[in-house]
Amino acid sequence: MTNHDDKLVFSVPEAAARLQISRGLCYSLVKQKVLPSVKLGARRLVIPKLALEEFLNRQGGVGVD
Repeated sequence: MTNHDDKLVFSVPEAAARLQISRGLCYSLVKQKVLPSVKLGARRLVIPKLALEEFLNRQGGVGVD
């Protein structure tokens, strides 16, 4: 299993799991540009770890570690 401390980016399903929200809500936040994402190639969306941490800080949460 991958150590999340080493990951720089998360897939949308991984980010949703880390945030304890549904995949659909996570995709919605990305679409609304509330949660920043990076498109890799033609189809792959990833969410940088730093973007997750900043999102949580804006929501009054703590880091993703």
